[in-house]
Amino acid sequence: MKGPTGDRVYERMARLLLHARACHLALGIEREFTVYLASLRVELERRRKLMTILDRHGL
Repeated sequence: MKGPTGDRVYERMARLLLHARACHLALGIEREFTVYLASLRVELERRRKLMTILDRHGL
């Protein structure tokens, strides 16, 4: 991930992921979202602040 970082960007990212999860749940494909989120967390694991924010939002 290159580009903007920081708390505001990470909070927005978390909100968008929450909406994406809700869409996946509504479609009955929560597993696909879970797999995507797991791979995203692995890819961005060095961004500790982002991981903290995702954890706080239950992602």
